[in-house]
Amino acid sequence: MKEKYKWLRDEILIINFLMPLLIIETRLKYINILFVFIYLVSLILLFKLNYCYIKLQNYILLNIVCFMPFIIVYINYDVFSQGKFEYMLFMIFSLLLIYFFRLKKVKPKRVEKLIFVFAIIIVLSTIFSVSPSRAITGHHRRFEGMISLISYLILFYFSFNYGEFKDHYIKLFALSSSIMGLYGIFQYFNLKELILHGVFQWGYGAYATIGNRNFLGSYITLFLPINIFLYIKYQKKMYLAWSCILFLCMLCTFTRSAWLAFVVYSIVLIKFIKNNKKHLKKCIKIYVVFIIISLSFNGITQGALFNRQLSIIKDANNVIMEENADRSGSGRIFIWKRAVKLIPDRPLLGSGPDTFDLVFMKRFGKECGMNHHYDKAHNEYLQIAVTEGIPALVLYLIIVISIVKGAYSRAKIEEEMIPIVLSLIGYLTQAFFNISVVAVAPIYWILLGYAAGIIFKNKKIIYD
Repeated sequence: MKEKYKWLRDEILIINFLMPLLIIETRLKYINILFVFIYLVSLILLFKLNYCYIKLQNYILLNIVCFMPFIIVYINYDVFSQGKFEYMLFMIFSLLLIYFFRLKKVKPKRVEKLIFVFAIIIVLSTIFSVSPSRAITGHHRRFEGMISLISYLILFYFSFNYGEFKDHYIKLFALSSSIMGLYGIFQYFNLKELILHGVFQWGYGAYATIGNRNFLGSYITLFLPINIFLYIKYQKKMYLAWSCILFLCMLCTFTRSAWLAFVVYSIVLIKFIKNNKKHLKKCIKIYVVFIIISLSFNGITQGALFNRQLSIIKDANNVIMEENADRSGSGRIFIWKRAVKLIPDRPLLGSGPDTFDLVFMKRFGKECGMNHHYDKAHNEYLQIAVTEGIPALVLYLIIVISIVKGAYSRAKIEEEMIPIVLSLIGYLTQAFFNISVVAVAPIYWILLGYAAGIIFKNKKIIYD
């Protein structure tokens, strides 16, 4: 019976992935009851038909990385966050069901124990928060409360223990990200016929389906180095084209943190391949193309691109010379100087996940003025220290540094590790100036889990 209906497995898997999206989109009580029923039945059928459970959970992780960022749902004036947040929870529910009923339990490694302690700190921070109700789900347009933070750690756990780092997965990462990049470019140039109604370009800078140009910059930071490496390794024009799309989209965001991250991981890339003449030649070629794209885009924007890039030097000089330093970095220095003063108030557990604005605006609201409301520290490390406490920050840094350090060493002898190392280094660089968001953070934690699995469990990269 099971063998007879093997052909149904992939179709049922697709239904299982689509049902949560229909539930989120529809939001009609009785119809959603039907969709939930179909979703649960599809899971049961996958179990009954003996779908490879490791393969199933890898497809779920792949789905979060490649599909979830594209989800747009109009809910309570929120377009970009709540739909992704709810879809992620459905996927995690599926992962947990597979784990409890089918997957083989494994003995925890040291990094998992650290993750578990990190999760306990997050829970305690929520319980003793200045606003426990807010800390559970987070700000209504951020959804970075305890539920999301624990979800990220669960994704890390599955990626670490059961994730298979396959060659064709990396290529799917590259393809899906290039589609996002193309969408962002269309959006920037206001090609309304090619983008969704109601998601048009506002202000300046593309934001695609991520919701903010800075967040799109974070997304591109994770994927552009992967595309660049694929071109250098396989020398296919397809990867060159995808890299150029993502690079142009990165320029269209006008996000300086993404540009700084690009410089950092480009230097690291050159360090990895400097002794391989074939790779170095391709690297030079793609960066020459990037320069041509930059010059052309600067011309199209009548010098706006280079002016934005030069503002990095100007802001740095203002900080050093202490001339109008508070407004440097789009006001980030103003936020950072005051956010640091909040840490001694609640050093052990912080104010609670995603409650930064509650403590910041209460204390510094008058200095911010009527037109400014700061709900994030615009620095992930400072955000953790203020909202989850110093122990949480120290623990997070220990986890991340140990993984990146190990991945860097591994990449020296196994070049296929290079793209994931570059992605992690890039993300951690831009995190100094940016914030964690539900559209991007799950991808980062999954990649971090892949890297940790290869290092601490000695997993192999699987080639097709």
